[in-house]
Amino acid sequence: RFHLSCLGVVAAHALFTHAFQLQPPSSFLTTTTPPPTKFKTHLHGKVWDKLSIDEDHPSEPPAWYLMNCIVGSELQLLAQAKHTTRDLPAVEKLVVPTGRHLRSHGKRNVVEIKVAYPGYVFCKMRLTVETYEALQGLPLCRSWMAGTVNLK
Repeated sequence: RFHLSCLGVVAAHALFTHAFQLQPPSSFLTTTTPPPTKFKTHLHGKVWDKLSIDEDHPSEPPAWYLMNCIVGSELQLLAQAKHTTRDLPAVEKLVVPTGRHLRSHGKRNVVEIKVAYPGYVFCKMRLTVETYEALQGLPLCRSWMAGTVNLK
């Protein structure tokens, strides 16, 4: 039978871990490398300037624009957008079209609120630098679809 004493197991473990420990090359020891940083994916500077977007003329009526977000976070983006644009007169209306559906759950009825267009928040506004940058900077806003809806 094969028996190892407690001391033998500890010695074997120490020998095994020391034998297979990899040492970095000496060049790594002499230079200092900064810790890895997280990369940022946003554009530096104003997005408005980089995309060369034209402002809506003040004489034109406000137009409908779509903000894209992750499906399921439309109502949170709507709340963020309303809070951000409360002092901007160019924003006339922010809407997430919803519908109520009644379903039964056992003996009781449950009203579900479903978003009609998942992933989108509708904005009726005049597009200016201030409104675009304020809404584009929201954490839940992924992208814009400018001038895609022209219905009142």
